Amino acid sequence: SRVPLKDALVAEWDTSNGEYFLLASDTQVLVFQTSNLEVPMISKKTLKLHSAVFLYVQGRLFVVFGGEGPQISYFAVDNHEDVKCFDSGHTPRVKCLKSVEVGDMAYLVSASSDGTIKLWNFTQILNEESPKAITEHNCDLRITCMTVSII
Repeated sequence: SRVPLKDALVAEWDTSNGEYFLLASDTQVLVFQTSNLEVPMISKKTLKLHSAVFLYVQGRLFVVFGGEGPQISYFAVDNHEDVKCFDSGHTPRVKCLKSVEVGDMAYLVSASSDGTIKLWNFTQILNEESPKAITEHNCDLRITCMTVSII
């Protein structure tokens, strides 16, 4: 079988060591090891997905994804059967997700199509706690894409 590039809405690399990449369509997240491009290592069905990213949390690699509705879902690549969700409060949908690691802290930036951008402390998930929003801002624009950088 071949990698389903024609259906992919999202393509993301594991930028820390390049061992994994993900492809996401509007109904599925596939995680591949770069050593085996033919067969996905992980396959998760989703409901109307818009964004998916990798996020390193103190050495563990997670996949975080969101779409229609306020839920943001995540799972650890090393324990992908345990998918967890939390309510982001975004309305009507989670349009964009980006990850940022600063030292040993892991942050997620989420945006909704109503213009709200939120910064989340994702390090808390290692203690089985839901991520907490650190701050949010509404830019009064319809967000369709986003990038994040550290200066």
